Parts: sequence; structure tokens; C-alpha cells
Amino acid sequence: MTTTCLRDDALLALHLGEAPAADVRHLEDCPRCMRQLGRLRADLAQIDAHLAMPPPPTGRTRSPRVLVWAPLTLAAMAALAVVLLYPHGQGPAPAAAYDPEVVVFLDDVEDALDPLAGYDGAEDALEPLGGVGDADLQGRTGTPPVDPAAGGRSTIGLDESFFQVG
Repeated sequence: MTTTCLRDDALLALHLGEAPAADVRHLEDCPRCMRQLGRLRADLAQIDAHLAMPPPPTGRTRSPRVLVWAPLTLAAMAALAVVLLYPHGQGPAPAAAYDPEVVVFLDDVEDALDPLAGYDGAEDALEPLGGVGDADLQGRTGTPPVDPAAGGRSTIGLDESFFQVG
């Protein structure tokens, strides 16, 4: 005789006492369904025991070391704030007095660092690269390029500027 064993929902109905009479008769004759019902009852007992336990504590417990170091840390921070925020005995440094010799010296330094200082219109004499000719002709006026390989000599003397500005 082939019978189908009970499913989990039928076993749960047997546990709760709500199963039909045919399922109760099958349970009495089938050792496999009896074992399944025993496992279901053990699982439900574990669930009930877990639900009966008190909930875990929600607050964190502090260790005694934290209780000792917290006031010390606060005291150190307060001392540091007092040291940094308390006005010291020294006043602000006096402003430097105006010295005309320093101003003249700084103007001389500015002139020495500016290569075009004193040459009016010198900026206009320089053509941008890629303008009319190649980089060797930048700033020259009326001087043809010299080819040293052909035996030519440079037309620029030692006392003349490369850019012919002065």
C-alpha cells in the first residue's frame, strides 16, 4: 500500500490539534511522519525558549578606565584653551618705521631685475615667436640672416644687444 507522507503544514496542524482524522490515523501508522513531527516539536520548543529570554541590554557599559581618563582629558583641554586664549604680556610688535633709503634700495632692486627697465617702447620691438620669421630674427630690423657655413660674418658687434633695442 503506497501512502503519501504528511507535509509540514499538515504536521503543524497535528501539533496544534487541528488536523483531520485521516492525518491522525496516518501519523499513528507511519514512523517517518512521527520522526518529522518530533523534529518540528523540538524546533518549536527552541523558538519558544528563545522568545522567553529577556532582551539584551541596550545601553553600553563603560569600562572603569574610560571613567578615569575622561575627566583628565577634559582638564587638559581646558588648560590648553586657557594658555592659548589668555592674552600674553607681550604686546604687538611695533610697525616698522618708514625709511626712505629702504624705498630707494627696493626701487633699485626692481630696476635691476627688470631687463627692459629704462627702454621706452622696448616691449613693442619684440615680435612674438611664430610671427614673421624664425626665432633668430626676432627683434632685428633690416639685418639679413647670416649663414656661417657660407663664410659670412655676423653683423652684430660685441657692444650691440641681441635684440637691437638700445
